[in-house]
Amino acid sequence: MVNFPWTVHQENVLIVGLQGSGKTTQAVKIVQKIPHTPRIIVSPINRQSWMECGEPIDSLDQLGRGAYLWTGANDAATFDKICTIIMDQIPNCVFIVDDIQEYATKYTLPRPLNTLIQSGRNRGICSIWLSPSPNLISNYILQSAQHIFAFRMNMESQIEWIERNYFGPDAYILLPPERRRKKGSIEFEGILPRHAYLYRYYMDDFNQLYVPEGAAPPPPAPEQAPAPEGSE
Repeated sequence: MVNFPWTVHQENVLIVGLQGSGKTTQAVKIVQKIPHTPRIIVSPINRQSWMECGEPIDSLDQLGRGAYLWTGANDAATFDKICTIIMDQIPNCVFIVDDIQEYATKYTLPRPLNTLIQSGRNRGICSIWLSPSPNLISNYILQSAQHIFAFRMNMESQIEWIERNYFGPDAYILLPPERRRKKGSIEFEGILPRHAYLYRYYMDDFNQLYVPEGAAPPPPAPEQAPAPEGSE
């Protein structure tokens, strides 16, 4: 892992990248560094990967100062209630939301989540957000992250915001080589392997590229079989 000067309870973390690129693995590594810190994990799609990080619960009455993985309903109303309970009853904790775009899209931000982001720092509440792409989630969430880990992506539209606000042209290294129309100060030949990422802390004026030692490139996309003659 890169040098990661995270001030727990004061700074938010954003992790973005394609499915299977290493986002959840990275988030779990971060959580393992704070074993005694209360946390609530909401992961509507990828719960299995979080089982070791929190006790599974499915009732809002069970939420408290511990390490919990929400396994109950994933609807918007329940998510709003979780945000409200954390804000009102669980200070000095970490709120982890995997696939945050399921609750906060580019154009919608639930009021309880907005309140948590805006005022949670005063109660020692910070967040770790994960999403497959920055272009799917609220700009307010993007702007509220002090740390960003960006894994491999496929399309330029996925990196436009982080290029402009975090990484500059270095963001293009996240794309396949044939789509890197800009070149930054960091160079890498070929496609970034799984678990490789760009990292930026908002107080720094430089980016960091992390590539695991001995990491293999991702497998190539399967070739399509030619269409049989006369099928057109």
